[in-house]
Amino acid sequence: MSSSQIQIQVISSGPQLPDWANSMLLDMLAIEKTVWAGWTRVASAAPALGLGARIYQAFDQRLMARGVSIDQLKTPAHVPAHVAEANWTSTQGITSVPEQAIAEWCDNGTGLVIWLLPTAPSFAVPLPAHIAVWGLTLGNNMAMHPLASAQEMLQSPHLCETCLYDFAASPPTLLYRSMSAAVTNSLAATRQRALKKAKAFMVRCLAAQQSQQQLLPPALADTAAKWLAPVGTAPHGFELLAGVALRILRNRLERRKYLDQWQLAFTFDPNPDWNDLEHFHFVVPPREVFWADPMPLYWQDRYWIMFEELPFAAPCGRLLAIEVKADGSYGSPLAVMETPHHLSYPFVLQEQGQLLMVPETSATRQVELHRCVDFPGKWELDTVLLKGVNAVDTTIWRSPEGHWWMWVSVVEEGAERGEELHIYHAEQLRGPWLPHACNPVVSDIRCARPAGPIIADDRGLLRPAQNSAAAYGHHIEWRRITQLSPDHYEEQSEGQLLPPQNTAWLRIHTVGEANGLRVLDVMVRRPRHG
Repeated sequence: MSSSQIQIQVISSGPQLPDWANSMLLDMLAIEKTVWAGWTRVASAAPALGLGARIYQAFDQRLMARGVSIDQLKTPAHVPAHVAEANWTSTQGITSVPEQAIAEWCDNGTGLVIWLLPTAPSFAVPLPAHIAVWGLTLGNNMAMHPLASAQEMLQSPHLCETCLYDFAASPPTLLYRSMSAAVTNSLAATRQRALKKAKAFMVRCLAAQQSQQQLLPPALADTAAKWLAPVGTAPHGFELLAGVALRILRNRLERRKYLDQWQLAFTFDPNPDWNDLEHFHFVVPPREVFWADPMPLYWQDRYWIMFEELPFAAPCGRLLAIEVKADGSYGSPLAVMETPHHLSYPFVLQEQGQLLMVPETSATRQVELHRCVDFPGKWELDTVLLKGVNAVDTTIWRSPEGHWWMWVSVVEEGAERGEELHIYHAEQLRGPWLPHACNPVVSDIRCARPAGPIIADDRGLLRPAQNSAAAYGHHIEWRRITQLSPDHYEEQSEGQLLPPQNTAWLRIHTVGEANGLRVLDVMVRRPRHG
């Protein structure tokens, strides 16, 4: 495809499309020089769900994933004049496209086929070079299959891979790839997370090609996927019901018996490893709250931990500070900032003698820089660094040359937080901040979301990242940054920080170090009574 007009041909199994697919098409058609070519419906490819699957879907949508489903069927807003009904053969997860259909695509100027069937395509003859066929896979099924990602939801570690392929090539060419965490008790919520994000893939790729830019698949924690034909099958509905019911029951029994609480830990000892928690001093919060997102601070000759406090029964967190000392003692928590919306991840930095903070304020759709007027509890909004972004866990670093860099997890509306990492850069802290040419630079629940300040060591830059594959904030991935410029970014794995096995320490979520003070947060399992 080139920057000339693109004619889009849609292939579906019925006259309506799921909400996510309809939204995706509208965004694609909004791109300059993109128009409908036609619409072909292949009724034989429609999946036939058994009784158990239908019962599970009703249970899931009513009790576990309330609200409007992204799989709710809608009629596209702009239907092309020519809609064809096709009787193509669909068997064993494959739909065969006959030679006549390919000839019609050539005749009507089709340049891009959007494959919205629950089965993968197979072509009677090779496609001409000017025609691409794009389709999404979710787990080991085409994304349009209503049970796609069900198997990933039931199995550990509950990872759900979403890929955008060009099926015109043989084997299909990987255009985009992302890794999500499945919601372990809801297929509808799992699909919501993955597809709210994935529907942007085609839009992003088409926009890049229309502007004649190269768009590389963002970095993941492992190597690029190899094409594996979707199997076209999924767990039986009753298997889903039994698996989810058992998981819900087990979780409720555990919650009655135990309290899983985020706590703070710190040390001034440089010798122990990060996961040698026996050498850390724990700061235990009251039972009704958790304390997380610790940020170390050395200010006015005293050591502090800035952190989030979130009551279990409240929707919003606030920011606190606590003074710590080398002997392991600490003071009482002091209020830092509280607003009507949620606050967390109080990233602090010092510039020209000023103490500044960038808290997580995604509810305002802004990244805000606040200036300290009177520590710890009086702050003023200094500058809005980014506007109109659903951004979490902003992490800023200044290079020795004076250039500013920002790592932040930017969230597609309705998708899961922490799955895609964006970078911005600026000549001055207060901006203007420019997006990296390759955003998102990482699209992987295992290593995208920031987990603390960038660490500069004798080998360069080390970025702590959250791995939430097994559970939210399960452990830290150390990511070595090997290339950083406005146009290029690369990082690679340099190990993990895992919670010790067979202990009450369940997860490690954030780490930081400043002037010899190391801090982290640990989810600790406590008995609810006694």
